[in-house]
Amino acid sequence: MRKALVVDGNGLRVGILGPLEVSRDGEPVVLAGEKLAVVLAVLASAAGRPVGGGALADRVWPDRLPERVRGSLQTLIMRLRRALGPGAIATVGDGYRLDVEPDHVDLLRFRRLVGEAVAADHPGTARELLGEALGLWRGDPLTGVRSPSLDRDEIPGLIEERLAALHRRVELDLAAGRHDAVTAELRELTGRYPLRESLWRQLIVALIAAGRPAEAIQAYHAVRTRLADELGIDPSAALQSLYRGLLHGDDDSAGPGSPARADAPSPDRSGADVACIDTDGADIGGTDASGADMGSTDASARAGADSRRLLGRHREVDALDRWLASATADGSMPTVAALVGPAGIGKTALALCWADRQHDRFPDGRLHLDLRGYGPHAPLAPERALESLLHELRVPAEDIPPGLDERASLLRTAIGARRMVVLLDNARDAAQVRPLLPGPGCLVVVTSRSQLRGLVAYDGAYRVALGRIRVPDARALLDATAEAGPHRYDNDDIAKVVDRCAGLPLALRIVAERLARNGCDLSAIVAELDGPDGRLDALRTGDDDLTDMRTVLSWSYRALDPDAARAFRLAGAQPGADLDPAAAAILLGLTRPETGAILDRLVGAHLLERQPTGRYRMPGLLRAYAAELSRAVDEDRMAIRALLDWYVGDPAGTRPRAHPAGAPASYALPAGRLPGGREAARYP
Repeated sequence: MRKALVVDGNGLRVGILGPLEVSRDGEPVVLAGEKLAVVLAVLASAAGRPVGGGALADRVWPDRLPERVRGSLQTLIMRLRRALGPGAIATVGDGYRLDVEPDHVDLLRFRRLVGEAVAADHPGTARELLGEALGLWRGDPLTGVRSPSLDRDEIPGLIEERLAALHRRVELDLAAGRHDAVTAELRELTGRYPLRESLWRQLIVALIAAGRPAEAIQAYHAVRTRLADELGIDPSAALQSLYRGLLHGDDDSAGPGSPARADAPSPDRSGADVACIDTDGADIGGTDASGADMGSTDASARAGADSRRLLGRHREVDALDRWLASATADGSMPTVAALVGPAGIGKTALALCWADRQHDRFPDGRLHLDLRGYGPHAPLAPERALESLLHELRVPAEDIPPGLDERASLLRTAIGARRMVVLLDNARDAAQVRPLLPGPGCLVVVTSRSQLRGLVAYDGAYRVALGRIRVPDARALLDATAEAGPHRYDNDDIAKVVDRCAGLPLALRIVAERLARNGCDLSAIVAELDGPDGRLDALRTGDDDLTDMRTVLSWSYRALDPDAARAFRLAGAQPGADLDPAAAAILLGLTRPETGAILDRLVGAHLLERQPTGRYRMPGLLRAYAAELSRAVDEDRMAIRALLDWYVGDPAGTRPRAHPAGAPASYALPAGRLPGGREAARYP
């Protein structure tokens, strides 16, 4: 019988750990339409915290945004407010917040109970709390809510949370001697998740402790066959150890009675992990303190591929080499290098190439972790990142503690005196990176779209900001990728393409791929980049989000807070080539200090450039993307009109002027009011 979510008649309650359920004062609330269900699901999972309008829109319309996305989203919010009642949804900046008691959302109550179980001093208390938490689940999360975006990005993580809680509760059951009680449950779970070795290990342990060794051996053969057939791998060391103990009649092969810990589950190699350590998987043959092979991973093959494609980074490589020589000579200096720059500038390629050159100085191995700071998925939490790094260092899962500080300490202990390279790719911010820093003796290379100011100021990281590719290097890239032969392309056309692509190697590679595939002339690409359909449509291969500049840029935009997102759209949509701080304050409708703080966040995210004159500039490719976003927001058009009116209201020319893109600085604004409609867009 399905458990009822509503246990009393007070206020709004939302259930997402199963079919979506919502009630108000004990009465069910019916939501008319799938999009309303998606909006509520997103707001409920973040109850108490605002969700930006851009993030909501991406969830509701993951494939194609409507022409007037802001208005469409406001309509959905209005309908949802009408269904939930007054006071349920608050507007916060550019986003929305569901105002509901955290314990009235089953997911948030589940997380609270699990947290209390982890902190509990007594195993019985922990088991009771976990049982209550797991009792909130009524099936697969958000059953019946059709959303490819949620299915891809959110629901797998929720299932992982449930399985982790189940793992902890079963470990406590086994430690308490409830072997027979959990056997049937574990058989059902291994049938549902047949590639999860942690569940098989618990089943085998339960069968051994219950005096059923023959069934335990059958279970081992079942998982070994499944892993070999579907993944082409052998069982983990923990499972193999259990099996060897069974064959030798070792009654203690499952430990004293059963596992006494309730730590994180052992690593499953089914592709469900949140992070990918060294996707290439090459082994560098490091050793531990005893001289045994530790099997640490490397990205040598991937680095070699990126080395062949790396162009025009001699200055950055030389600067890194000089810094590392100095840092190595002075053991007190930090050895953290931060390679920063906008999306598509080539940070990862440079990091892999340069790290590959440091093998002689750091011969004991390399770890490579994608922190997912910017991309289609949520950033990797430091706790999960540490878990992944510890797994790669061959730390047994049962030895990995649950807390962040304890895991960070264990990482430093596991690395010990080894001299390794730790490549932390695609970091969101310094807070994500800091717990992952090992002790002295290692080289840490971090890449990020953020300037990582805190990592530089507090942790002493050496920051290298990657600049745009130059025309000679762009020629070499086009010649190599498009197989055009030397000097096929006109220098003027190359310079135009570099400008339209904002000097981003990724954008240029997309152009080169199109040239090679279609055999068209570079001047035709230039015309398309300048055409009415917009350059973003021209900068995509059509079959991969990683080679679609609109999508790649969207990952930076989605990471912004609502105020910074609005400022990004407006800074790109306003018709001047650059923007004075005073004009920016008028545009945003804020004070100068408030405006300066917001624009500084955009500069820190490499979405805006601050020039030596104090004015702000946005590269053309970013302007095209920002303007495209702004066209769907009515409030943005009103803000731009306010800026234009402010300019025009100063015929004496005492205010700072905006210069139209490509126009000389002496460009004069017409006096009086601006014409309406499209004509207004011609004026700065």
